Amino acid sequence: SPKNPELQLFITPEYDNWARARCKQGSFGFGRWCSRCPVGSTTAAAGAQTMDECECEAGQEVRALAAAPGVSASSSGQRCTACPAGTFRPVGGGPACVGCPGNATTADVGSVSDRDCECEAGFEPEFATNSTSGRRVLVGCRPCAPMWTKADQGNRMCRPCAAGWYSLSEGSASCEQCAADGVLCPGDGTLSFLPGFWIPSTEWAGDEAVPK
Repeated sequence: SPKNPELQLFITPEYDNWARARCKQGSFGFGRWCSRCPVGSTTAAAGAQTMDECECEAGQEVRALAAAPGVSASSSGQRCTACPAGTFRPVGGGPACVGCPGNATTADVGSVSDRDCECEAGFEPEFATNSTSGRRVLVGCRPCAPMWTKADQGNRMCRPCAAGWYSLSEGSASCEQCAADGVLCPGDGTLSFLPGFWIPSTEWAGDEAVPK
């Protein structure tokens, strides 16, 4: 169309059983005036009428291109781009990428499945069974309990600090070394203090330990 360069007139249109012109695969619109799908996307078949029917490959979504200075965003175009880290999009999964559960992310951009979601360091996975597929899916990531830790991203469970090490906070990605005297760190997820000693998060004031 001369008035809209984003629309293209196909010289040889296709026709359905009712002899009506329809847009070719990879385009959408009405009649013989059709607009191409965003770069990198296509349609399942001929006859698409809206851009929502244009679909990117798995692991991608349609986004507007950044407009050049002095050019309106509406004329800057759109194309398929990889899903950002922490999101995914399967085949036929809708137009936009879907975020992983809280405190979970992906190892890279362009993920195509929720199986790519992994809990961040300091968090362990919570799974549930999908009622439709019957498979186990990640539904959330909970922080490691005090005295437990997980150093790397992934769907492993938290582990207790090793003997001689401790962690007093939730969601720890590492443990600290216990003091040489006064603290018992047996490596079984527990921590205890001998009489006359106090938790490191307190300050000494006279004859008492006062919380910070």
